[in-house]
Amino acid sequence: MLHLPMANTTPRFKLHILFGALIYALYLFNPVPPGLVFFGLSGLLWVIIFGLDVQGISPWLACLRLMIYSVPVSFISLIGVPYGELSLSWFNLFTLLTIIIGLWEVGHRERLRIGWFSLGAIALSILTLPSLLISLDLASGVKQYIHIVSFSIILITMENLYHKFNEHHIAVLMTDYLLTACLTGVGVVVQVVLVKSFNQIYGDYRPYGGGRETANFIFSDTSFLALYLASGAGIACALLLEEKRRKWIHLLVFVFLLGVSVLTTARTGFVAFVLAMALVLLPQFMQRLSWRKLFIISLLLIFAAIGGYVMLLLRPQGFLAGSGRLENSQVALENIASSPLYGVGLGVSSYPQFFHTEIPHNLLLQFLDQTGGIGFTGLLILMALLAIAAWRTKQLTLRVCYFIIFVGSMFIPDLLNSRFFLVCSMLVVLSAAIRRHSRTIPEGLYLRLVGHSSESSG
Repeated sequence: MLHLPMANTTPRFKLHILFGALIYALYLFNPVPPGLVFFGLSGLLWVIIFGLDVQGISPWLACLRLMIYSVPVSFISLIGVPYGELSLSWFNLFTLLTIIIGLWEVGHRERLRIGWFSLGAIALSILTLPSLLISLDLASGVKQYIHIVSFSIILITMENLYHKFNEHHIAVLMTDYLLTACLTGVGVVVQVVLVKSFNQIYGDYRPYGGGRETANFIFSDTSFLALYLASGAGIACALLLEEKRRKWIHLLVFVFLLGVSVLTTARTGFVAFVLAMALVLLPQFMQRLSWRKLFIISLLLIFAAIGGYVMLLLRPQGFLAGSGRLENSQVALENIASSPLYGVGLGVSSYPQFFHTEIPHNLLLQFLDQTGGIGFTGLLILMALLAIAAWRTKQLTLRVCYFIIFVGSMFIPDLLNSRFFLVCSMLVVLSAAIRRHSRTIPEGLYLRLVGHSSESSG
């Protein structure tokens, strides 16, 4: 039986919400010019958040919570300069901190655990190395390879730190993910209100042709933002199914996050949500049908129909447009035919320069194009391991969140560079490692929007 001491593991969600909101507001409104002062103010807020955790909560958990709360600012440089000029964000810094702590723990134990996820991560890093060596732009290729290697290392780190966590910590981290998505959704709404009501543009707000306008908040990509919000909506939807209390809160959060995902005008999040819900929830529903389940299915169908209609209103001339995806795919298929083994080489930012089109908007096709069959094999191994672990987990929230993001990877490029996919994948690995070694699975994942009650399970 697993006992979870309340005094040592209950996080202060309300304070995290407050300081997280202050950080996002700092980046959205830029009250001080980018530079050392800006870096100092944001750094002070992060230190406060970290301090809230280390007082009674493990530093291991604090590092992962910092990673989750820094997802919305993950593509903003530490001192406010363009991310392309200095790819050092708070998220990257916290990821590096987590890796360093993991290496220290491995060195302290004098033992490195190599499980299936570690093997898959190592295979991905090794099998994509030849494509780095043939990159048409070595600097761009190195940058993409660093993303691949850091993704792999953090998964290896989680397999070696599993003994520092339990299922209660996974619940805390999933709550953080949901809360951060909610704060991001509020930020998008504030941004739209300021533009529409006061004609004041803050953050990344772009007008497009065909009557479309995108509100990106402090994200750098609309599709990534929409998918991130949709994954949060999936967590709220899973809670709606699992929790017996506070169902109206979960319903409101679900409607809010899915609605804001639609409000961004990017179709990726909404489409991924609908497809993933059909993939994950329908098999479960068909096992034991009840009036309650039929009611929830009806609600999901109604909201899906409303979301599709709103998306049509927001994109009257481009709802079914391909956005260049067909052209990208055609170029990718030609590249695959000409270089089936090693691909055309790594390098996302330099891809349009050499092939006069954007990188394929599909993770699998992108890797076949860039790394050929060899690198694609490494990706396929790791993605299969993660998908199997996510499918087998009894934590419905984590399963739904992962598959929404995974399905979304079929419609957007370079998902391994999305920080929320890294966060979700590391939680899948951590949860699987905890279950495998402790052989203790709690009866449910009990998340709260503003608190968490410690449970013991057998």
